Amino acid sequence: MKKYEELYRKRGIDTLTLYPGISHILMPSHALRMANTLLETLRREEHANRPTFVHAFSVGGFIVGNLLSALEESSSHRVDSVDWRGHVYDSVVDFEGVPKGLGLATSQSVGQPWLAKPIERAARGYLAMLGRETTHHYRHCSAAFKHRNFEAPALFVYSRNDPIADPDTIEEVMEMWRAKGQQVRALRFEKSRHVSHLRGDPHAYEQTLDSYLEERLQF
Repeated sequence: MKKYEELYRKRGIDTLTLYPGISHILMPSHALRMANTLLETLRREEHANRPTFVHAFSVGGFIVGNLLSALEESSSHRVDSVDWRGHVYDSVVDFEGVPKGLGLATSQSVGQPWLAKPIERAARGYLAMLGRETTHHYRHCSAAFKHRNFEAPALFVYSRNDPIADPDTIEEVMEMWRAKGQQVRALRFEKSRHVSHLRGDPHAYEQTLDSYLEERLQF
């Protein structure tokens, strides 16, 4: 993640990076705890009213869904002090793609690509075993992401040939938000690997992100 952190730091933007583990994806209570901890951190006095961006990758969209759920619940009884200035989604995965995305992300993090398929199969079996409650939580977070987002202008980065982050679902969400009057930008690649767009075309990635951040910081 250091290369992405550097994209922000060299523009004078501090970063706070979360590294969701398997437990955060497979155990709803862990994901909610992470989301609430992040929210409380951002609401501290030293961070209050500072322009805040969310930049999520792959199954990180599930953590964003938990964050939005926590935000919705807490905002009902307090004024939110976080200045949500923008949100960027790179290869974001919806509910159906979580097991496959989890397998890929975990295997890459430990440098063992061969683990991707076994982890995916294990995740599917685990979710099926847990049944309705966990499935309901995933779908609730998916709905929160799609229908109760940050409302600030968004940027999606994705590929048409990504087998994990379904491009049709991503484009459906973008059109849904645009229909509600929300500004949405997109950097679409015809062929690019999952969460590898920066490596594949660093110029396009940085140029698009630069333009987006500059516009949002001047807002």
